[in-house]
Amino acid sequence: MRIVTNEAPPAAFTVDGKASGMVTDIVQALQKEVGSIAKVEILPWARAYQIAKSSPDVLIYTAGKTQDRIDLGFTFIGPVFTRQQILYRKKGAAVSVSSVEELKAKKYTLGVLHDDWRSKYFSDQGVAVDEVNDHPANVRKLMAGRIDLWVSSDIEAPANLKKENINMAEVEVAYVYMVSPSYLMLSKGTSPETIAHWSKALTRLQATDFFKSAAKKWSEQLGQQFDYAPDKGFFAK
Repeated sequence: MRIVTNEAPPAAFTVDGKASGMVTDIVQALQKEVGSIAKVEILPWARAYQIAKSSPDVLIYTAGKTQDRIDLGFTFIGPVFTRQQILYRKKGAAVSVSSVEELKAKKYTLGVLHDDWRSKYFSDQGVAVDEVNDHPANVRKLMAGRIDLWVSSDIEAPANLKKENINMAEVEVAYVYMVSPSYLMLSKGTSPETIAHWSKALTRLQATDFFKSAAKKWSEQLGQQFDYAPDKGFFAK
């Protein structure tokens, strides 16, 4: 099993050249359960996603469950995260929105991650999107006024703002357009036995105190309160 993800704190990020993060902790705990010794590869999302689309026996995280991905043959394990999907504006910006139709009518440009499901979600509805390879690039564009809104979530935004030394108070929630779960995805061609092995490993892990301890650990490290529920994964309290 090849394991790929992207730099997307707090779910996954690099510390001293090694993969870390809330969902990385889950993946590595599952690896112990199933006997996997694969190194977690942190790549640009578009590259990681292309690998997962084109090869069997690939685990990619963290991913939203969309019809396109179902049609591509992915299998979903989880959820491991549930997020409020949010459009953020720079504090004080004269940008207001309450619907996708209003986004189109006002011709706002959204900063999105390349090949992320949210990019397709908005572009398919005729909204202008500006794709980049990582969230911090969108943070910089938002603060410089080069995009109107940043497509992120209540879990991703604090960590990515922190990476750019920007206080959370410098942005504002413009529109919460969805609450959505995210998963571990196993690529098409992965054997049913392997899928069952990983899925059962998650069930066993849920019967331990792993998630309670992990939620406490990351709440303390990130200064943001998290909890865990089997039907949600980690979520911000």
